[in-house]
Amino acid sequence: MKRALSLCLFASLLAIAPAANAKTPDLDPAQVEAATRYALPHMFTGYVAGCRPHLQKNGYVLRNADRLSTKFTTGSAGYWPKAKLALMQLAATKDSPRDDTAAVISSLPDDALRPFVNGLITSMVVGKMKPELCSDLESGLEILDPLPVENYGKLAIFVFNMVEREERRSAALANRKAPAAKSAQRAPVK
Repeated sequence: MKRALSLCLFASLLAIAPAANAKTPDLDPAQVEAATRYALPHMFTGYVAGCRPHLQKNGYVLRNADRLSTKFTTGSAGYWPKAKLALMQLAATKDSPRDDTAAVISSLPDDALRPFVNGLITSMVVGKMKPELCSDLESGLEILDPLPVENYGKLAIFVFNMVEREERRSAALANRKAPAAKSAQRAPVK
C-alpha cells in the first residue's frame, strides 16, 4: 500500500522506485510535500492526456483545465530542490536493482534533469491511467479545487502518514500471528 501511495504521490519520481520487494526509504514530510507539489502540474497534464477521451467535454476538468494547470504550476518549481533530494534518496535505495541511478541523477545538471523528470511524470500518469478512474479523479479534483495548492502537499503528507501507520500496525499483527501459525504446523499429530 505504501508503494502504491508513493507512486501516486511521486509519479515520475518513482520511475526509479525500488523493486517490489525492496524496502522503500523513509522520506521526511518535507520531501513528500515537495515531491507532491513539484509533480502536481505534470501529474495533471498526464491525467488530462490520459483521460481526455473519457471525460465530458463540458465536465469540470476540461472546462477548468487551463486554470487548474496554472494553479498547479504556480510555485511548483520552488519545490524542485527537495523533490530532487527525494528522487535521489529513492534512487539510492540499497535494495534497488538500479544502484547507479542516484549517481546518474546527481551528475546531471538541473536544466537537463528537470525536463526529463517532468516528461516521466506525465508519461507515467498517462500509462497508469485507467478509463474507470477518470471520472472519480475528476470528482476528486472538483472537491479539492477550492483548497489552496499548498494544501495538496500537506494532504499528501497526511495520507502518507496514515497509510504508513496502518502498514506498521498490519506488519506487527502479521508478525504476532506468524509464530502461532508455525507452531501449529509443527505440533505433533496424535
